[in-house]
Amino acid sequence: MSDVNIECRMTKWFLVRAVLMGVMFFGFGGYFFYDAAIGYPRQNEVFFTYQGFKKAGDDFEGYRSSPGGWASHVRGAVLWKGVESDGRVSVPDEKGNACLLPEGAAAAPAWPAVLANYDVMVSGGWSAAWNVYSGEHRLPSKPGEKPHDAASIREQWIAGGVCMVFGLLCLGLLLRTMGRRMSLSGNEVCAAGRKFSVADIRLVDLRQWKLKGLARFTVEKDGRTERVRVDGMTYGGFDKEQGEPAERFMQAVLALYGGDVLVYEEAEPAEKKDS
Repeated sequence: MSDVNIECRMTKWFLVRAVLMGVMFFGFGGYFFYDAAIGYPRQNEVFFTYQGFKKAGDDFEGYRSSPGGWASHVRGAVLWKGVESDGRVSVPDEKGNACLLPEGAAAAPAWPAVLANYDVMVSGGWSAAWNVYSGEHRLPSKPGEKPHDAASIREQWIAGGVCMVFGLLCLGLLLRTMGRRMSLSGNEVCAAGRKFSVADIRLVDLRQWKLKGLARFTVEKDGRTERVRVDGMTYGGFDKEQGEPAERFMQAVLALYGGDVLVYEEAEPAEKKDS
């Protein structure tokens, strides 16, 4: 067995799961960043526009019998009164919290033309005007119940950052795993990024090998003792069509080792004990 040479590379099983995890974290991170930078400010703009239409409906009650007065009122009316800061506009909510609007939003936009249309207002009110406006601009017929303040937008940035960190960790794990191998060349073993001789192994723990494809080698080398993780699911695998590379690796090591081995012992059936 001294001329044995077995090399176990990263399995497709691990590759698929690592890629899926990375895509999931990067996807969620991008989604959170989009909401923080674009989605939430746009939703705020729709919310305050909708509220402006509702206020216009209240104002219209005082001009229902005066088309000329309504036209004069419209010329000086605005949808909201925002605050400009660092080139961006925010509008305070009911509690006074700043709610950021998209880039280019006006601090005090005039009413849309549909609100100035007396015939639309008198026949259907502000809701009819909103239906026309939202249809033209592809907006939801009924926006959310409240806007997103600065704290909720900041939470999206934080959540996106956390997801991106986990995504980078998945990418780093994938690259590290791709660069490693589990192998046996003669009497030299390579596992978990460590190299040692079969003669350096003091104990082989196989209690999780059959269930999870995991084993532990207790290795004593250069005056140091450490436990080395052997992951057969990540390296080599147990695909019968490929000859179960991880199992062949383990059996080859055990054939050279011949020392103490911990295995999981299954309890005997009750019938056997009684007999």
